[in-house]
Amino acid sequence: MTTTPTVPDFTAQAPRAYLTVHPGEADTVEVQRGQYIQIIDSIGGQVAPMVAFRLDYQDEQSSTSQTMLANNSIMLQVGHQITSNLGNPMLTVVQDTVGRHDLLLPADDARFYLRQGINVAHAATRDALAIAVQRYGINYDRVPDPVNLFQHVGFIERGGWVFRPPLSERDDLVCLRAEMDVLLCVASSADDITERNGHTLSDIIVRVYHG
Repeated sequence: MTTTPTVPDFTAQAPRAYLTVHPGEADTVEVQRGQYIQIIDSIGGQVAPMVAFRLDYQDEQSSTSQTMLANNSIMLQVGHQITSNLGNPMLTVVQDTVGRHDLLLPADDARFYLRQGINVAHAATRDALAIAVQRYGINYDRVPDPVNLFQHVGFIERGGWVFRPPLSERDDLVCLRAEMDVLLCVASSADDITERNGHTLSDIIVRVYHG
């Protein structure tokens, strides 16, 4: 049974780390077990793909399929845990002001834009994630499919799906608690051609707090 975690009051606490992630870019932060991460949609309607790696053993990484299995759901909600490819809890959702995210789809890459008829170079979110973790010795092919925070996928007949504009508004957020020491990488989606971000791109804010 999913329980509702307690959310600390961070009002009087300065964040231990603060990132501003611009559209088409990604950034990393090291988070210790028991610390909290706020991922904030600064303007609204912007998808924030996120991946995580165990800090001292980066072959252990976030897995959307294991996350769905562990929570018995294709949706994230408060109390759910983002789980690793080895089945271990990495992050717990302790607060969510939106309630609609995506665990099914990969990050947009060069092939995605080619399929959309874009034949010129276009920023790609998967590239951004790979560039951000490269300094940790993590290669492009080791970047897992992300947890797509704020991404709104609508389901239609016969198993089809469509992008719909995110439900997030200005300063909506997801707050996570680290269940192990993790390297967290958060992107701001580069997709400006579909409804994934409502055709308008904006910054994602990441704040890390002591527990």
